[in-house]
Amino acid sequence: MRTPIMTPASQMSKKEPQRGEGEKVHSTAFARKLKLLILKWRYQRLRDKAWQVIFLMYLILMLSSSTSLHSALSLGSHATINIDTRPRCVQVEFNDGFPTPTTEEGKLENSRFGKIIPMSKHSGMISSQSDPGEETFRSFEEGSCKAMHDWQIQYYPDCNRIHEIDLNKRSTRLINNGGFRDVWSVSEPAYEDHQEPFVMKTLIYKKKVKFREIDRHRRDANTYAMLQSSIHIPDIYGSCSNTALFDLAPNGTMEDMIYDDKKVEMSKWTAEHRLQYSWQVAKAMTELHSVGNIHDSAAISHTDVSTDQFLWVNGMFKLNDFNRARFIRWNARKEEPCKFIVGKNPGKNRSPEEYKDHEPLNEKIDIYSMGNIFYSILMGEKVFEGINYMKKDKVYKEVQKGVVPIIPQAIIDGYGPLEKVVLEAMRMCHVYNPDDRSRASDVETFLKAKLEEHNVSEF
Repeated sequence: MRTPIMTPASQMSKKEPQRGEGEKVHSTAFARKLKLLILKWRYQRLRDKAWQVIFLMYLILMLSSSTSLHSALSLGSHATINIDTRPRCVQVEFNDGFPTPTTEEGKLENSRFGKIIPMSKHSGMISSQSDPGEETFRSFEEGSCKAMHDWQIQYYPDCNRIHEIDLNKRSTRLINNGGFRDVWSVSEPAYEDHQEPFVMKTLIYKKKVKFREIDRHRRDANTYAMLQSSIHIPDIYGSCSNTALFDLAPNGTMEDMIYDDKKVEMSKWTAEHRLQYSWQVAKAMTELHSVGNIHDSAAISHTDVSTDQFLWVNGMFKLNDFNRARFIRWNARKEEPCKFIVGKNPGKNRSPEEYKDHEPLNEKIDIYSMGNIFYSILMGEKVFEGINYMKKDKVYKEVQKGVVPIIPQAIIDGYGPLEKVVLEAMRMCHVYNPDDRSRASDVETFLKAKLEEHNVSEF
């Protein structure tokens, strides 16, 4: 039984102590350091006037950075420095899908991340006063396009679990990083009911803490939380803003196994393995597209499906990493799902519609990319890298025209019945028109039937 990580905001403690403005913070270290400097200056003043100049420059620098230096100059046993602090953020509300820090006193109108511009229901924006160049964001709900579910525009952080972890040098190790977050292995157990090492993901150092990143990782955490009951998705144990805790996958990803230079792992794959792993991929995708599915429409699209998103955990491949996911809205007036737009879609692993500028998209882009995974399972290479090699710019143009990665007929002729099943599943995915493309559940049903027909286990 998995421990739920989401706690309704209404149940959050109202007794959080506040740090008022002008709070005193004791600093004996600062006083001692300053006293030593003064003594040294007195000692040197008759022989070296340069020390006088240095000390005076130091005083000027400190005066410019602290309005309370005079209180430290008393050189008593406890020097005090006045710190201008704001009330702590104890809750995050989402106004039309974007985070608004709040305190016990109400909304934090000017936070360290910039001024919050109130959002209207249909055309609101969030911008950053501290970073004029920051991208602005349109409201999640626009016109007739509304959230399918409340969880698409809410967030229930579990910050206590994050802050209780002792991140010391002995137990914490950087093991990987992605486009948005660093991945740390934490070997020290965080909870009594979880004694195994786990993974902590934190925002990569070069990225600033912006609402764009906070909302990205809100979607990631909410998606994991909604999929807690699925064995095809790794567990999440807590999340707070850009940081979250997950299952550790010490054996790496499908990409590690397929594209390793020595290809030791993949050389052990039999035809049964290829069919098993293809079904596991399709099943995980089906689970994702089934969450919140109403009127036969998915509520979430992954938008970044590739072999490196499937972790090998407990003897099976599991789909992870939802920080690029898009929540799908519903048009009540037209009674159909609203499409979404993703600004940048780099790489060779995408659908034709993703390479078109500002093309409205739906969850079927995940299906096309899943077909590319099936290709890699069969061929042991990335699409358009080996026998179908093309440069990225050419891939963008050719895929838009309908070009798909081709498996030579000579190789197909050598396939047994199980490999041909995976080949057929790939073709179900590589359909140009997304409206004609199979759903994840269709592909999963097809592969599951073939597993049973050929007496192959799921795991």
